[in-house]
Amino acid sequence: MHSRMTGDHGEEVAEQYLIGRGYTIVSRNFTIRGGEIDRVVRTGDTLVFVEVKTRTGEAFGRGEESLTRAKKQALRRAIRHYLTHENSRSPHSTSSYRVDLIDILLSRDHRRTEKITHFIDIPL
Repeated sequence: MHSRMTGDHGEEVAEQYLIGRGYTIVSRNFTIRGGEIDRVVRTGDTLVFVEVKTRTGEAFGRGEESLTRAKKQALRRAIRHYLTHENSRSPHSTSSYRVDLIDILLSRDHRRTEKITHFIDIPL
């Protein structure tokens, strides 16, 4: 499976995981020039910006290790833009937010989700 397809599949797995835990999907793949947020969800009065990392093994490290300084910077940029331009238009706008990372480990054939690790309120 192509890496983009693997990532898309992982984002779908993460979305179903979040919905199953009571989160509401607000936005998918929010993109600006120089940054993207995989999922924006809501839990209670809190907006959660979710970064999803999907892999089929640990040869390249764990998902949380792949969140480089450059990726964090791009994520911060996208979050600032979202909070400034998108959140203020919402009838459910909020000032409370956090950033989560969901690490998805798929089987090598991509047919099974081996493990989901949810890191809540990660530092950027």
